[in-house]
Amino acid sequence: MSWDKQPLWTKSRLFFERAFEQSREDPLFGFWCSLGLELLARAAISHISPTLLADPEDQKNILYALKLKTPPGGPKSLGIAKVPESLRLTMSQFL
Repeated sequence: MSWDKQPLWTKSRLFFERAFEQSREDPLFGFWCSLGLELLARAAISHISPTLLADPEDQKNILYALKLKTPPGGPKSLGIAKVPESLRLTMSQFL
């Protein structure tokens, strides 16, 4: 699992390409767009720091984002429900 900007950006583009292969009325169009949008938001956050994508409930996730230690069972990223707010807060620092 990578929280670096480039892999997230690349996967987002792939999902948008898959979406636009579908008819806009096809449920898969919305499905692929939603996945692409989530990864695009995560890439934007990661551009500032991949650490911002770590679930803050467990410090081991932050250590993983800092490339210091992989937690047992793997790292846990920020939940999708928190991504838009994190993006808003992060980007507001630049406006």
